[in-house]
Amino acid sequence: MLKELGIDAYEKLGIEGVPITLSGVAPINKASIHDLSFCSYEGEKAIKSIASSRAGVILCKKSMRLELGRMQKQKQQQCLVFLENPRLILMHIIKLIYKEKKSETPGVSPKATVSKTAIIGKNCSIGELVVIVLFNLE
Repeated sequence: MLKELGIDAYEKLGIEGVPITLSGVAPINKASIHDLSFCSYEGEKAIKSIASSRAGVILCKKSMRLELGRMQKQKQQQCLVFLENPRLILMHIIKLIYKEKKSETPGVSPKATVSKTAIIGKNCSIGELVVIVLFNLE
C-alpha cells in the first residue's frame, strides 16, 4: 500500500516473509495484532507507547529507527515501518481504504432495517446492519 501512495523510501523491522493480515486501523493503545496504527512520538514516550502496543503494524518516525531497533529484537510479532511523517501516511492509507469501501453500488442492503416511511435518495447506499428509524417528536 505504501508503494501505491508513491512512497519508496521507508524501512521496516519485523519478521521477514511472515504476512500480517490487517483488518482495521486503531489507536496505538487500543490496537490488536490485526490493526494498523501509528506513533508520532519520539524518545522515551515513543518507546513506551510502541512497547505496550499490540498493533500488528505501526508507522513510526524515521528518527526512532535505532532506538526501536533494539526493542524490536524482543518483540518480533510487530512490523514497524519508519517514515518521515507517519501521521500523514496513515491518513492517506485510511483515505485509500475508505475510498474502496465507498464505491458500493447505491441501494439498501437486505441486512439493513429501514422504516417504511423513510425517504431514501436515489444514489444512497445503506449498508449491512444499518437501522433507520423515524420518530415523531410532536
